[in-house]
Amino acid sequence: MAEEEFAFIDAFVVKERRQRLRCLVASPRRRKQFLRELAHFKWLDQRRVRTLAPSAQNPQAVAKLLRQKGAPDSCFVVSEDSRIDSKQMPLLAALEQVIGYGMGTLISCIPGKLAYFEDEDQRCLLEI
Repeated sequence: MAEEEFAFIDAFVVKERRQRLRCLVASPRRRKQFLRELAHFKWLDQRRVRTLAPSAQNPQAVAKLLRQKGAPDSCFVVSEDSRIDSKQMPLLAALEQVIGYGMGTLISCIPGKLAYFEDEDQRCLLEI
């Protein structure tokens, strides 16, 4: 579980916040704080963020875009929603559970290379 989170932090978070977030993720007790921070996550590296057109902010459109970029059928979910946190899920099912609910969630498709992120303020793709 932590490896997916470390890959997200190392690839998509601004450098000055990486160490602190890695410490939170490394501790099972402090990981909950990391999950709470996903609700209004301010530390995405904007060079890695790809905004989505409003018409493309639905599960089918996002799944299609991620697959075009090489996403497999299965993904790993990190979420403040405990029902789906730390679960390996089919990509479309994960997107259907996440898009539009405003819960801080990372759907990791290719660790450290391709992901979908949603929080209360934004929906975006993350890619290197």
